[in-house]
Amino acid sequence: MLIISNKKDYYDGVVSSMGIDKSIVYERKEEKIKQNNIKFPNEFKKSKDWNNPNLLTDHIYLRFKKKVKYDTLGYFIIGFCGKLYVGWKFCYRNIEKNYSINNDIIDIFYDKNNVLKYVESNTYLTRRNNINDFYNYVENFDATELFFKLNSPVFIYDSAYSLDSITAIRNYDKVFIINPNLNEYKFYRVFDSFRAFQEIQMFISGVLGTKEKETIEINDKDKIIQHGFDYKWSFRKEPTKKK
Repeated sequence: MLIISNKKDYYDGVVSSMGIDKSIVYERKEEKIKQNNIKFPNEFKKSKDWNNPNLLTDHIYLRFKKKVKYDTLGYFIIGFCGKLYVGWKFCYRNIEKNYSINNDIIDIFYDKNNVLKYVESNTYLTRRNNINDFYNYVENFDATELFFKLNSPVFIYDSAYSLDSITAIRNYDKVFIINPNLNEYKFYRVFDSFRAFQEIQMFISGVLGTKEKETIEINDKDKIIQHGFDYKWSFRKEPTKKK
């Protein structure tokens, strides 16, 4: 697979060991779309399914118990080669340096059980049922048409794009990214570099590459001519010239 991009991702190094198949091209041009942009996919616009699973509110960080490591959390959804994967950002402040927002530290997790365990033990409200319902919805959501519409093997819906330990999450922080850099989301914890490369290569060549082209309807006259008949006399004997 030939990757065309101005920014490296964690699986790009596989090319050196597998070689480049120039018949399969991944033009990895990143595009970030804000929530209020008309191009933001309808599938991820404000709805009870994606944004109101009672998992997160603008002030969820206030519900954490005192003296725990993290202040704030937020989720993101990665669309990868036909399937959706849920990830979480947990944010805390590096107070050893100073109180600047730039010193916030964000840890990323994909393991649902660890997330459930931490949220249950360190918040005042039990959220296991809400999180399980959310996972069930995401895992059963058919995003096939979205992959075709975007013509991309990878996208991210990030509900906590500007997450930090003070302001937490606001509606305008939600961002949709086409052809994102997966290394920034530590997606190697889900797929190692070889498998990620292979999955993308197979998806582009075997799924996106087989998208049916639009068929052009032709009228009956053209169909008759196409099959080698004369349109005027195809269903009756053509008259012979009189001697």
